[in-house]
Amino acid sequence: MLRIRSQLNPISSKENYQHHKEGIVPGTFEWFLKTPEFMNWVSSSGSSLLMVQGRPGCGKSALSSIIFDRLCEIRPPGGQVFLFFGGPTCPITACIRSLMFWLLENVGLDISSLDNLSKSGVGSASSVKVLFEAIRQPLYQMVAAISPLFCIIDGVDECTAHERERLHLLDELEKLVKATPTIKVFVTCRVDEFVSPANIPSDWTVVNIRPSDVSPDIRKVTETWVTASPDLNANATNITERLVQNSQGTFLWVKLMMEELKGCGPGPNEADRILRSLPRALSERYHQLIQRRYDSLNSNQWERFAKTLWWLALAPRPLTVDEILAARPVMSGASFQDDEGNYDKDGEIRRLREDCGALATIHQDGTVELVHKSFADFLIREQGTPSSSSGVGSICRDVCDVHYELSSICLDYLLHGIDEQGWQAARENTDPSRYGLLKYASQFWVHHVCLSGTPGLRQDLVKKVATFLGTWPGKEWFLAYKRSVGSSWLGSMQVDQHRLTTWLSSGSQYSGYHVSSDIGNFVLSIARRSAAEVEDNSSSSEPSIEKLYTAGFVCLKQGLLDEAEKWLNRALDMSKAAHGFDSNMSLNILKEMADLREQQARLEDAETLLEQVLAIERDMYDGKRISADILETMNQLGFIYQEQGKLRLAEERHLITLLMCEEELGDKSLTALRTKNHLAIVARNQGNLQKAEDLHKKVLKDREDILGKDHPAVLQVVNHLAIVHRKQHKFEEANEEYRRALVGREHTLGPDHPTTLNTAYSIGVLCEQQNRFDEARMWYRRVLTGRRKKLGTKHPKTVEVTQTLKSLRRRLHFHLMVQDVAEQCWWILLAYILRLWRFLFRRSRGDRPLHS
Repeated sequence: MLRIRSQLNPISSKENYQHHKEGIVPGTFEWFLKTPEFMNWVSSSGSSLLMVQGRPGCGKSALSSIIFDRLCEIRPPGGQVFLFFGGPTCPITACIRSLMFWLLENVGLDISSLDNLSKSGVGSASSVKVLFEAIRQPLYQMVAAISPLFCIIDGVDECTAHERERLHLLDELEKLVKATPTIKVFVTCRVDEFVSPANIPSDWTVVNIRPSDVSPDIRKVTETWVTASPDLNANATNITERLVQNSQGTFLWVKLMMEELKGCGPGPNEADRILRSLPRALSERYHQLIQRRYDSLNSNQWERFAKTLWWLALAPRPLTVDEILAARPVMSGASFQDDEGNYDKDGEIRRLREDCGALATIHQDGTVELVHKSFADFLIREQGTPSSSSGVGSICRDVCDVHYELSSICLDYLLHGIDEQGWQAARENTDPSRYGLLKYASQFWVHHVCLSGTPGLRQDLVKKVATFLGTWPGKEWFLAYKRSVGSSWLGSMQVDQHRLTTWLSSGSQYSGYHVSSDIGNFVLSIARRSAAEVEDNSSSSEPSIEKLYTAGFVCLKQGLLDEAEKWLNRALDMSKAAHGFDSNMSLNILKEMADLREQQARLEDAETLLEQVLAIERDMYDGKRISADILETMNQLGFIYQEQGKLRLAEERHLITLLMCEEELGDKSLTALRTKNHLAIVARNQGNLQKAEDLHKKVLKDREDILGKDHPAVLQVVNHLAIVHRKQHKFEEANEEYRRALVGREHTLGPDHPTTLNTAYSIGVLCEQQNRFDEARMWYRRVLTGRRKKLGTKHPKTVEVTQTLKSLRRRLHFHLMVQDVAEQCWWILLAYILRLWRFLFRRSRGDRPLHS
């Protein structure tokens, strides 16, 4: 359970629940609880869906807290209520993971299901679709066990900037409601522009909060706030009326104005002056608050204030107080100091509050966020305002410039702000409290670099990235990164590598600059050094075995087969000596050894290894559920069968695996999609091209929805689909798909990786099939050079391309000879035609024949 908790990383709504109820008086939103839509949602016998939309600051979060209280009072025996507040601090995926953990605590799963869940990738899923594919079956199972389950999700639109992700969540919630008759879902979001009405699934009931609906509630709250302030009590009626009239149905606007009025002092004159200058909208109030900070802060304070607000607006996750305090000296033009952390933290927090005023909030858990999501939207909307004579003109910046500054801060911190003690603390996963910015900078420097604008305008940033990767802090960063990301570290590293490649390719003068390729070489060098240290120390501990395994794994993914075999063999020997074959580490090593044998074209050895792994896993199987490990091994074994040409056996194996996957993990789980892709390859090899095309297209669509268009697994399907189209003589489609797969693999894996070379070889075959012999020869030569370098001259794939080149030369020679003969025949035929024409022409004139 502890492992599941660390993977799900649930977020508690307790603090947000208390925060959103502050200042709300009894009876607020009582009108909504009596609406037919809400009453039907609560009292309906089956599952139901209800969405509330309203403008920013209209009290949707307070309404969610009030509904939570009401449901806790009226729920029937056995009923449960789940509450989640979305926002920049709580993304959509955090909502789903929190719901899953809450269900685990209240319902529970058997040990086998927990084990499968922990191996499903639930902790690393970055999108709604991927996460739901990982948890769908256990989620539905646990939801069905509670009758009824009220699920309240506040601020769906604030969880992410992408409407597609929001709509994915609404679709998945609709599927959940249809699959389980005991759940009732309530969500809130902002008005139409954030979730378009046309895109909302049809089963949702939608209620819009209008200003006239909440005006009575705003009046109650305002009266309470005003009468509670001694300085305002004497003028309470006038102040209340003015605030309610100008609120436009927005609690947030009233709250911000009350912050202003609280400091006006006793007597009606100052309050009247403030009331006369009331801004009529939130954006005007934001203008006013920024201008007041601009007028009251000195230049250094203003610089820190502006940069802090922008960082809070653009950070991909909530920032902590320690992270902001660590970066604030650099925001003022100073450098990182070795004695970082040795300062008056309480005093710094007080200055942070004074600088930001009412525009930022410091929560009890140490996170800092803007006063409202609408303020971040305001900053981004106002970017590029030309005037610098006002506060807004001074604070508004180009977003790319802000990302450039943030990436520089992160890289400078990693290069100069951390000593050996700090890196050691990061490696050992202990609390590096002195190094507040370490975790954020390690995880997100690539994010800010890639959003900083074209490399041609950021030459110093390109050099800084190269310097970082080439020095010892870069090595330490990799080890800390691997520790913090967990088992998905290599995939995350490949994603960062691809993002850096895309960024660099946007500047023509840097198209050949291999900073992103250096990441792959960098990972390889670190893995090699770590493995070499194990050999020097002769240690056989679990971390030592893992280092050897990691080195073999990385070498295998880089196409360095001989070196991969060396490290994997040593890791296997150590693991067998320490644990025998019946350990997860030994099984993982055996699986990678099988992959290695397949790439070496030693298919019988790969088959033997996988059958051995499958037998061990079945012995470890508890008899209740099929584990994800068994399904993966069966999948891999079926692929080996098809590589051996045992197509019937491969098809049977894949069909059995697919049935189990659909039953245990769902028909759109990554394992099920991988099995369908293998079935398509079998169909292609059997000559059933239409079936293969249909299967590949279905898998491609599902993988693109789950993983995105540039993921290596998506490019794999694109490449397979191109092969089918080539065999169908759909050359135009095949060429487009091959080129897409090649470009993506060059970016992600490198130009000489065996998988990239396979795609290049396929393009050569396509060119040859279209009689574009010179172009085909160019592709084959590139593949031959790369395979000789990576696989050696005797590898079957190297021999294959060598024979293909010889065959192409013979075919080209024959083609040229046929062309020459055809040309000679053409000239002979032309000469005879000319003689015949002359003969006929002379006869028509009555001339003598050619031969008298």
